[in-house]
Amino acid sequence: MLYVECYPDEMLARTLSVPRRELRHERGKGNILNRLRKVSAGKGMVDEDPDAHQPQELQKYREVGRKGRLVLMQHTTNPAKQLILISPRLEEWLYERASDCGVSPKDYGLPGSADELHDTPHYEANHNFEEFLRQLQKDDEVQCLKRWIG
Repeated sequence: MLYVECYPDEMLARTLSVPRRELRHERGKGNILNRLRKVSAGKGMVDEDPDAHQPQELQKYREVGRKGRLVLMQHTTNPAKQLILISPRLEEWLYERASDCGVSPKDYGLPGSADELHDTPHYEANHNFEEFLRQLQKDDEVQCLKRWIG
């Protein structure tokens, strides 16, 4: 099971071939960590949000892998519990991937900056957002994320 914070995270995971039945929307990093605390195995995908308060449960995870702005963490006593941190936030990460791939978000009806995208309610509902995500799949970090969540 993959636990995600928000609908854009869910759309990204689905674009990377995670079946809907394997996804759970938990609304926030703290809720994902609480869910992982209660299950015997699972993965969470969260924004790092370095300027935000960090849940205490996060201290029970240690870094086991890194690729660019992605960090793979594993629970210190149960390696079947993993957490993927996207740094600093999903929107910045996506726009960096787009830049590296030569993809313009504006070509898909998305705002010109990651901050504007973050401030746009339900941008995942933009019918071009899924196609934008598909255009990023050739990026090395996106491929790494696909392996980690798969």
